[in-house]
Amino acid sequence: MRIANRLPARRRNPQSTIVGEGNRLSVVGRSDWKKVKFCVDSGADETVMAEDELLEVETKDSWGIKHGQAYEVANGAEIENQGEKKFVGYMSSIEGWETEGKGVTAQICDVHRPLMSVRKMCKAGHRVVFDDGASYIENKWTGERLKIDVEDGNYDLNVWVKQAEEGEQ
Repeated sequence: MRIANRLPARRRNPQSTIVGEGNRLSVVGRSDWKKVKFCVDSGADETVMAEDELLEVETKDSWGIKHGQAYEVANGAEIENQGEKKFVGYMSSIEGWETEGKGVTAQICDVHRPLMSVRKMCKAGHRVVFDDGASYIENKWTGERLKIDVEDGNYDLNVWVKQAEEGEQ
């Protein structure tokens, strides 16, 4: 995940779940936004998702697909790289503020759920903290902290993606 080094937008998010209105996040229930729940994974080499997780974003050829890249999963099986999706994601800070859009690149392969690579985030200048009190992803340059939710023993990062309007893709 590549996150721009901008200061966060300082608009309070009054909802516990965020969805978008126009290009801003604040109103729950709008159909022009899609929530993707990434499991923040310290064992993942790449940020990955299944093709059907975000059909609104075109899958393009990647270095991995051009070079026959495959990934070994927990049971030892290999899954092939099928390309990549690049999109702008919006998240919530630990303070409840909405963030500016952040560029996300996910490799496409047959996985059961999207995985956000801690290794990739750390290489991009972030620190990931897993804690019982408050888990977060911190930008080392700006200090911005993105909220990580803990659900059923998983550390999840909710990413909201604006769906393309007709004719935009």
